[in-house]
Amino acid sequence: MRKLLAVIIIAISPMCFAEEFNLPKEQWLTNLEGILPAHLCKPESPLMKVYTGNNCLSDMKVLYGKCTTEVDNVVIPSHVTSVPMANTLGQIVAECMSAHYQGGQALEMFNLIQSMSRR
Repeated sequence: MRKLLAVIIIAISPMCFAEEFNLPKEQWLTNLEGILPAHLCKPESPLMKVYTGNNCLSDMKVLYGKCTTEVDNVVIPSHVTSVPMANTLGQIVAECMSAHYQGGQALEMFNLIQSMSRR
């Protein structure tokens, strides 16, 4: 996951140098969509140890859309206001994608952790 955080930081790095970090949700999601599915499909990604599909990038793009628009446990505020916030949200989206791909216990654990963190 550290590599994922580095990728997220690089994607938003032009914003890091601004005096105030305040990225609208849609812009942040667009930026993340351009890097996260491909990152999860890299051979060294933990997801690739369990992936059995035929087109990882296509599958991850579908799950990205699901996790950022349909999953109640993934709550993204209207503005991403800091790099740590962007990192945390990016990690949650990545974990959501992986959990929804794997299903079963992975999905149950993701849902449990997200429900506990929202309290």
